[in-house]
Amino acid sequence: MKIKLPKLKFLKPKNKKILALDNETFYRHKFFLNKTLYNTLFTRYEEFYFFIFIKSLFIFFIKQKNLTILQIYILETIKWLDPKYIITFTDYNHFFLTLKNYFPKKKIIIFQNSYRSHGTLKNQIVKLSLLKKNNKGKLILDYFFIFGKKLLKYYEKYFNTKFIMCGCIRNNFKTKKLKQNKNSLVIISHYTNSLNIYKIRYYKLINTLNSIAKYCKLHKFNIVIFGRADSSYEQDEKNFYKEVFKDVSFKYYSRKTLGHYFNSEKYSYFISFTSTLGYELATKYKRVAFIYGSLIQEPNKELRFGYPQKLKKEGNFWTHSLGEREIFRILDYIRHVSNNNWKHLINKIIRPVMDFDNGNKKIKKVLRI
Repeated sequence: MKIKLPKLKFLKPKNKKILALDNETFYRHKFFLNKTLYNTLFTRYEEFYFFIFIKSLFIFFIKQKNLTILQIYILETIKWLDPKYIITFTDYNHFFLTLKNYFPKKKIIIFQNSYRSHGTLKNQIVKLSLLKKNNKGKLILDYFFIFGKKLLKYYEKYFNTKFIMCGCIRNNFKTKKLKQNKNSLVIISHYTNSLNIYKIRYYKLINTLNSIAKYCKLHKFNIVIFGRADSSYEQDEKNFYKEVFKDVSFKYYSRKTLGHYFNSEKYSYFISFTSTLGYELATKYKRVAFIYGSLIQEPNKELRFGYPQKLKKEGNFWTHSLGEREIFRILDYIRHVSNNNWKHLINKIIRPVMDFDNGNKKIKKVLRI
């Protein structure tokens, strides 16, 4: 295995208004087109400002050992770059949530990164409870942009901040309207190569995908796959679908930054398992059917569609069953429901957990860009 060493930088960049923490989750495309507005601080050991890193080592070994070297480096770099706004989309990094304690005069802004299922939200709440206890009170932020109002009752317990419901920033980018293909069904892939999880789920998943393929054959629909894999195992994902759809041709779109949002404008009908992308497209009134049936050996009672709302297991366009009849039913529904009824359902069921702010107007207003 080849070890990649961090990049060292020796020159100080120009001081800029905004500092974005964590390059991995920072959505600069289309949003921060003006690079004179922001610097990006790499926080996953990809690169370091050499002299700040040496200073951080000195502080760690001589003065302060209650923080990690990386945490000290982040604090020292913030002092050095002196931004007005500190923003991050890595809301699960709990050190970032405490930055107001170190920089009370700077604007600290957190963006929710992804949809929270019952399991992930429960784990996050346990950690936030401990963080609040160690902080001796609620964590202070200037703004917390969250996906939807239904999450307020959870986060309000742990943060003293102004909450703004905006949905997902990636989904809010304006995309070019294209002519829609109404003779295709897009499967939002649920593929993963981690933890051998597909060896456990294999038979249930294969049966489910075969039912979807059968529906497409009956209605003369083409199959389209929105890939989930990153470049390191994209070929594995392609091979998986080639094995499943042996006698059926399909179009595969690789996962690229914002690519699925652009390509979604080409299609009318989608089916999603538990993907955040399914909620994102639905909140823009795309016709999305959701399968929330358990794909593991034992049913997961905590996995619920529309969480934290308490919805029935079966609804107009969602189901917790992997049965063919149920899959056919929800696909029929998204194809035939009227536009007015569909918009009403989305406003009632999806937007409380995934709002939509077309063009990210709310964020631009706060950052004054």
